[in-house]
Order: sequence, then C-alpha cells, then structure tokens
Amino acid sequence: ATGAPLDLAIQEKDVFFVVETPFGERLTRNGHFQVNREGYLVNQEGYNVIEQGSKKPLKIPQAAPVSDQAPAVPSVKPNGEVTLGTATLGKIKMVQASPADLGGLASSGGDLFTFSANAPEADKATVLSGVLETSNVQAPLEMVQLILNVRLTDLSATALRIQDEGLGRALQDLAG
Repeated sequence: ATGAPLDLAIQEKDVFFVVETPFGERLTRNGHFQVNREGYLVNQEGYNVIEQGSKKPLKIPQAAPVSDQAPAVPSVKPNGEVTLGTATLGKIKMVQASPADLGGLASSGGDLFTFSANAPEADKATVLSGVLETSNVQAPLEMVQLILNVRLTDLSATALRIQDEGLGRALQDLAG
C-alpha cells in the first residue's frame, strides 16, 4: 500500500494495463502511474496509458487547485474509470489474457510485454488504487538458493574429477 491515488494494481492475475510505446502497444502489470507535463497519464518510462475503447492516450486536464497549496488529483475507481472531482475523464484500457494464453506473452524489456494473441479488453477487471503489485520473488531467499546451487555444482565437479583420477590410476596399474 502506497496511498498514492495513481498507484494501481489489478486484482485479476490475467489482466494487464495497456501503454503506447514507440514500438506499439505493450502490456504491463506495473501500475505506478503519474501525470506528465502535457497532462497525459503515463507509466514510469513516460509511455502513455491508453484509454479503453480507443487507441488514444488518456488525457488528464488541469484542474483548479483544491486549496492554495495542492492541485486536484485524479482518482481511479475500481472499474478503471479515471475521475477528477465529479468529472469522468475516461477509463484505463486493460486487456485480459486467458490463463491458457499467458504463454503467448513475450518480454519487451523492463516490465513491458507483447502478446501474440489478440487479447480482448477486460470489462470486469478490479483496479485497486493506492496499491502497487509486488514481485512474488523473495530476493534474499533466491540469492541463498543461487549460492547453494553454485557450491553443489562445484562439489559435483570435484567429485567427478577425483573419480576420474582414481579410474586413471587404476588403468595405469592394470596396464603397467
């Protein structure tokens, strides 16, 4: 939980946000979004978040400040609609890949993916605002496992070398 209104997570595991890159649309699960200087909703790399039902980027108009210090901040409803005050600005485009089709995802660098199939727009996805999805990998445990695997490989190589040397001596004694 971050509390930031534009930090978003999707509850369903087979649904992805859609962003526009110079190489075309890409899918992402990383919902750390912000509004850029031009007023578009973008991801961390600055790629525009696409509006559902179109291929246009989602525009967030400048709003009058709520107080002297803080401008109005857009919020996101659980259905993906972006609102500013009482005005609905659009809905974030999300696509759904069936669990059987998740193998069609290909990494496109960083947290972006391409999808080989034509994924339909996800109409019933649940967006959680103020929350970011975390990795299911625990880095410290994975590092310990990696070190153990390297040491086991070294031990296996040493055992094979010792066995090879022993067999070589046995052959020399028989031949000799």
